[in-house]
Amino acid sequence: MRILVVEDHQKIAESIKTGLEKEGFEVVCAYDGGSALDVLESLSFDCVLLDIMLPDISGFELCRYIREDLANRVPIIMLTALDSLENKVEGFNCGADDYLPKPFYFKELDARIRALIRRNINQTADIIRYGPFSYDPYKRLLRINEVEVQMSKRELELMELFLKNPQKVLSRDFIKGEIWGESEEGKSNIVDVYILYLRKRLRPYGLEKSIKTYPQVGYILDIA
Repeated sequence: MRILVVEDHQKIAESIKTGLEKEGFEVVCAYDGGSALDVLESLSFDCVLLDIMLPDISGFELCRYIREDLANRVPIIMLTALDSLENKVEGFNCGADDYLPKPFYFKELDARIRALIRRNINQTADIIRYGPFSYDPYKRLLRINEVEVQMSKRELELMELFLKNPQKVLSRDFIKGEIWGESEEGKSNIVDVYILYLRKRLRPYGLEKSIKTYPQVGYILDIA
């Protein structure tokens, strides 16, 4: 199980890292929000430990970005000396799953991490599978032949729609309504543009032709 520790004080981060590694976790440390985002976009994690006081952006902002912009539902525990009721409420409103004030007992941190991971596993039991594809809708994690594939938020939403409707022709209007709704982003050719993006993502795996075009109608995911 892989944990991300986002903490600007290196000694504290390394201390947490050492303790968690003794408990069998794989641990990655990030010392600011920007580094944390870079890591989150390249690796999947089972839990994030997030400090509020970071040098570039606040932990609250980072938590909100993880939830809304990255659409990542990884369990998040906020670790901070800011333990007022207002801070706790803001943390939960930003999308945190738990809030542990500093200083804390390491055994309690370990127990909270394991409890969140257990809950997360129960919520991610229904993996969507089709051919070489597997998709975890809770973690927003796509794998091809068990290899994790990096995609943008919109690309993942589009791929999820196809995986929920394999071997079914989806019209452009249906796709546009499901993914973009009535937003300004939903211009007339947006579906075709994102199909091109998706095919480029699938090309390294030899699967770009799995998304087929039905002229004047729409698209279908079919690996046959």
